Amino acid sequence: MADDKEDIQNNKDDAQVKNELGAIKAQLTATANPAELARLASAAAGLAASTNNPELLEQIKGVQAAISKKEETAEQNISSKIAAENLEAPQQQHDPEIVREQELHERHESFKAQHAKLMQDASEYIEQKKQENNNLQDLLNDLREGKEITPERLQSFIKTPEQIREDSEKEKAIKEAQQRANQHYQEMQAEKERLQKQRAESAKQAEEQRKTNEKLVGKELEQGQQKLAALDNKTQQTDVKLAAIHPKMEEAKKMKDEADKNAKEWEKEKNINEEIKKEIEKHKEKNPQLYNSAFDDFSTLLLNQTEAVKTGEIKDLELRNKF
Repeated sequence: MADDKEDIQNNKDDAQVKNELGAIKAQLTATANPAELARLASAAAGLAASTNNPELLEQIKGVQAAISKKEETAEQNISSKIAAENLEAPQQQHDPEIVREQELHERHESFKAQHAKLMQDASEYIEQKKQENNNLQDLLNDLREGKEITPERLQSFIKTPEQIREDSEKEKAIKEAQQRANQHYQEMQAEKERLQKQRAESAKQAEEQRKTNEKLVGKELEQGQQKLAALDNKTQQTDVKLAAIHPKMEEAKKMKDEADKNAKEWEKEKNINEEIKKEIEKHKEKNPQLYNSAFDDFSTLLLNQTEAVKTGEIKDLELRNKF
């Protein structure tokens, strides 16, 4: 019953939907600003969720299609403007803002390529750890059931110094990939916030200049109008940059989430690995009569591997080489 009440509250009557849809259409006709188009797209989506009227839903879909088409045109215009900026005179090419934008784009594209390889490697490392855990769990199950375990099978779990170092490097690579992805996302976020602040400042200055111009006449008014045009142009250029950074922000967020997920998955499998090793040790301690000194060495080496991977330091080299 509570859900029914909530649906009634969320739904709007047809007249209200028509009025809001008309307002969206009017605003759509009057703007090509990427940020404003994104706002209208969100408003249209919300409107679609507020009605069950098939006829109105069809009209809303039509408006959504028109918004998408206009957004696509806006993106093409942004790309054209950026391309035009890159073809400006050499002295303009050295403008700090243009250089900053180009460097940010290059860093982002470079990071994307590196990130893809790091994530592929991380996925492989995690799958290897899962398989190792499955094998360890099978061993523990067989030990609990009293099955005979061959020396060769035990030996297969004891890693060489080189394998331990490789595992240590894998863990380090996963953590570094996560750190780098988070840093890259923070860098993109900081740039977005810088542009937003810059836009707010230029828009504020433009508004102040408009008020000043109302009090000017003659040559002073002409100069004031030139200042206003420059400020409006700066605001529009910042809008272009904000629209251009939006897809980069989405990509950076996706890469950050992917790196965070892999790091979490690795930590989970590593903890499982440690717990199984501890369970093997507990089983041995509860049943000392079943195992000889060779199994004691096996259990010790197995537990030592965990710490050796963490620190990169192998303290049982002699026993490990002898086992």
